[in-house]
Amino acid sequence: MNNAFGESLAREFKQEFERLGGIVTSQEKAAEETTDFKTLLVKIQKTQPEGLVLAFYGPKNVKVIQQIHELGLDLPLLSPGTINTPEFLDESRGLEEGIIFADISDPTTESYRQRYKTRFGEDWPGVSSCAGVSYDAVGILSKALEEVGEDPTKVKNYFYTMQYEGVSGLLDFNEYGDLTWEYSIYV
Repeated sequence: MNNAFGESLAREFKQEFERLGGIVTSQEKAAEETTDFKTLLVKIQKTQPEGLVLAFYGPKNVKVIQQIHELGLDLPLLSPGTINTPEFLDESRGLEEGIIFADISDPTTESYRQRYKTRFGEDWPGVSSCAGVSYDAVGILSKALEEVGEDPTKVKNYFYTMQYEGVSGLLDFNEYGDLTWEYSIYV
């Protein structure tokens, strides 16, 4: 995907994969409005890759995987957790078998899920909705502002040391200010 998410994923994957001795044979970008990926897939196929890393959201995952199968590409497929949605599983109709992806388990508390259902009149959509983590993001920022004020540098530095008990469980940050989530690998 030709956006900040796709570029960041591609950059980080390539850096780590090459550090581990792998070779990236091709790196292609698709505009967000793209629906026909066959030209890109044929271009990638010509480089004889041993696997394919996908970086799409929702319906785009279904489209690209359908086209991978239509072209007869028999490659291991890897994806971030953006593929792990109920819509993808419903619409992929068996094409999801064998895709390897990393995602966080859904740590959202049962009480928050019930509040969500009461508020929106529908069942909890899962971690991919980002509702729980978005709720926690507001809480985290609020706590930081209460503790250190509005100075951006102080807020940033506070993130490096804080722990926050939110609707997604206990959240803490590493020395880079990143959440220390545990990821699971799914196939």
